[in-house]
Amino acid sequence: DFIAKSYEPVSCDFYDRLETFVIANQPIVIWFLNDALKRQKVFVKIIDLRIHDHAEWALLDNGLEVRLDKIIEAGNVIVRFDKIEKCT
Repeated sequence: DFIAKSYEPVSCDFYDRLETFVIANQPIVIWFLNDALKRQKVFVKIIDLRIHDHAEWALLDNGLEVRLDKIIEAGNVIVRFDKIEKCT
């Protein structure tokens, strides 16, 4: 299933956008797939981006950690999984 599968790195462009949200320290709307595979919406600040458990994660100011490949949209930036150019 989606949650258990290996992490799929996000595009460099999307990662760079997430970093700008960290630096801006402003709340944004994030849509992501939760553990029940349901779309979830939060209005939060991204505090940090971290790597652990062989995946990249966004640490949110509400205490949640969201795996980057589970994010559908962040700050009106929609993830296009069919057009991902991964960082090398």
